Amino acid sequence: MDCGANIGTSVLHFLEAYPRAHVVAIEPAPDNFALLSRNTEGLNVTLINKGVSSCAGEMTLVDTGEPFAYRLTDRQTDRQTDRQTDRQTDRQTGYRLLQ
Repeated sequence: MDCGANIGTSVLHFLEAYPRAHVVAIEPAPDNFALLSRNTEGLNVTLINKGVSSCAGEMTLVDTGEPFAYRLTDRQTDRQTDRQTDRQTDRQTGYRLLQ
């Protein structure tokens, strides 16, 4: 499981090191997720376009303006995408995932 998989470089490394592995890649940022999807197309990877949190609720994913760099915040600044936990995915993975 790669939480915060970004554009998939770690996923590709994991699959090269462990070719029979199945990787679950979780990435909440829309731009990063689009590249992650393209970079891992056709590979043994499950992609989840959400974030991981220790608690249920909503957090703000802020686009810092840097390429592929986002952060979570409770401030209402910058360009942002609100994410909310998805309990169905929580049950599937055992982790709380942000949408």
